[in-house]
Amino acid sequence: MIWLLTFFDSTLAGVPRPVDIYVDSDGRIFVLSLNGKIWLYKDLNDTPLVFMKGLGQPAMEMEFLGDTVFVMHGKYLDAIFPSGRLRIVDFVPVTGNNNTFTLDTAGGYIYMALEGVWQFRFGGRIFRLDIDGRNLYAYSTGFKSPIAIDVDSSGVPWILSGVRDSVYGLYPVYEGLNYMNLEPLIYFSSRPTDLKIMGDGFLISFDSGEIILYRRFKQEIYEREVLLRTPYEISSIFLRGDTIYFSDYVSGRIYVGRLRFLEANR
Repeated sequence: MIWLLTFFDSTLAGVPRPVDIYVDSDGRIFVLSLNGKIWLYKDLNDTPLVFMKGLGQPAMEMEFLGDTVFVMHGKYLDAIFPSGRLRIVDFVPVTGNNNTFTLDTAGGYIYMALEGVWQFRFGGRIFRLDIDGRNLYAYSTGFKSPIAIDVDSSGVPWILSGVRDSVYGLYPVYEGLNYMNLEPLIYFSSRPTDLKIMGDGFLISFDSGEIILYRRFKQEIYEREVLLRTPYEISSIFLRGDTIYFSDYVSGRIYVGRLRFLEANR
């Protein structure tokens, strides 16, 4: 068994309503806020500066690929690079924040999950498209309230989504399936807010202030280990090596800690 213990190193001044975090290899911290701005901390002693503004509202999620920023904002998914902007998608529903996407850089794909709004014909679907925006098609359906999506090392997307009122679940996503009546692999009674795949496990944050690791025990059985309990409303998490970053949606502060891995026997 591996125990993971978290130790806090830093607390960074807040930005308004942070919804996503990215940390590059130089230690620069980028934070996307709901109001359509990306903020930049140059290091752990910095105060935030506006890196990018003028994005549509609500801003929902961002991903980086080299010096290109992919941002889901308003009804758009854009790729923004130093020399210009490429509109990838212009039909994201703006009725809420239940839209999410991720990059599968190994496969060269974007996976995008859109909220199941009744009057929106693309709602409840996961789309796969090339990173340059070509070859878009509906990969699977049946997710009314998608929350976060990530891709594992074998190229399989995993999604956090609402199942029914106040019940949420984690699903592996396979091409051509309708998940409307399919059971999730793991159920949650607290609302999850973000998902990061760690090897054969899933690091999941919750708006109740917990960060929990679900690690494969045998076949499709996962054991649950609470890494952190906080009084904060965690909106996003990011891992860079053994350092973990998370945002408090209410205060806007960014918290930085380290994960220490300890081997232990049962």
